[in-house]
Amino acid sequence: MNFKLCLVGHSNYINDLETVIYHNFFNIEVYKVIFNTDVDIKFAILEIEKNIKHCDAILYTGIEPFLLISQRINNSITSSYVSIKKQDLVHCLLKSTNKFNFNIYDISIDSMDYNSIVETYNSLSLDTRNLKVNIVEIKTKEYNFVSKAEQEHTKNYKNKLSSICITSITEIYNNLKKNNIPCALLTPSMENYISKVKTLILRDKIKKTENNEISIITIKISQNSDFYVLNNNDLQEILEINVASQYIAVFCQKLEGALYTINNNNYVIICNSKRLELLTDNFNNIELLSQIPRDTRFVINIGVGYGESLSVAKKHSLIACNRSSLYGNDTAFIMYEQKNIVGPIKNTQITTIDEKMYNERLIEISNNSKLSINTVYKINCIIKQSNKREFTAQELALELGVTVRTANRIILKLEDAKYLKEVGKHIIETRGRPSRIVKIVF
Repeated sequence: MNFKLCLVGHSNYINDLETVIYHNFFNIEVYKVIFNTDVDIKFAILEIEKNIKHCDAILYTGIEPFLLISQRINNSITSSYVSIKKQDLVHCLLKSTNKFNFNIYDISIDSMDYNSIVETYNSLSLDTRNLKVNIVEIKTKEYNFVSKAEQEHTKNYKNKLSSICITSITEIYNNLKKNNIPCALLTPSMENYISKVKTLILRDKIKKTENNEISIITIKISQNSDFYVLNNNDLQEILEINVASQYIAVFCQKLEGALYTINNNNYVIICNSKRLELLTDNFNNIELLSQIPRDTRFVINIGVGYGESLSVAKKHSLIACNRSSLYGNDTAFIMYEQKNIVGPIKNTQITTIDEKMYNERLIEISNNSKLSINTVYKINCIIKQSNKREFTAQELALELGVTVRTANRIILKLEDAKYLKEVGKHIIETRGRPSRIVKIVF
């Protein structure tokens, strides 16, 4: 199902946002409400009220249109605005100095506070002792506020209080430019846009699940210290983190939940409680408890929190996950209420692997095939991650990040050591030799 997003603001910003959405998101349907000047406010309100019933969320291109319109409409859906961040000012300053050679130490600026401006200059190692900042306040409650802000910028420049005017309002920028006043348009970065759209999608999902009973799942994965006695191989760890995170993502997808990745070791899933209970057979089979310890060298701790609100469910999930960590690896705890904690839950489907035997087996393969232990580790992780054992030389080269010639050498060494066999041919073209399809059998 498409996520329907209404974009409200200046046409330039909306065009930028549309481009970002097109290249970075799938299944987002965009409704546009163009709002180029404060004179357009009545038209914008009518358009929003017409479109709002079709939309899941509203995204304003800046704080000014948000303040102008949000208080004048009856809005029951998720809404937010794209704010100007410090990194956006960094980009604007660099462009002003490198491209236009403007003096950026005497500025007239709107849309940012003084402390944020000073912090931005400090981050660029610019001397703030000579910095003169003239803040132009955007008073959206006043009639004709855009024109008044433009007049203040103009006055600052003509009175030699500033050498450049920096604004986030396109209309002000265009008028200043027409009057040959040095100016720069302060625009959000692509990363800023992407982050805001992702946040809106997540907020909408949370809002919709709050109408039903929700659960929050806190997941923590960590190294099994006993298993890393051979050597702490960074490449293997990265590959297995990818395996674990894929399992978690698939689990979340089955729940039709919202996944939030804190870092490589910590994850949060927000989902419908009934769907979670159905998928796990009332917590008798939490597949992550078997998949991650079986197919990676990580252990997992899971906390499930129920609650009448999002904040309560989150608190309960953290307490439950902490209880799991204290109890032991590969367990889950569920917290319903303050004194109602269920656990430990273990998955009986885990296939136990003898760690010492596993390490010795890979060393044996390395010695017999005369391949490095790193190469054997990587092939082993690729087999688990892709859930396949049959490859052509080209496919194996792509997976390993090596040339086809190197992949062929690896295939020959594994074949000589009886860890690989040919199972077929792959004909790509009518002419030329077909590619061998080989199966790795360790």
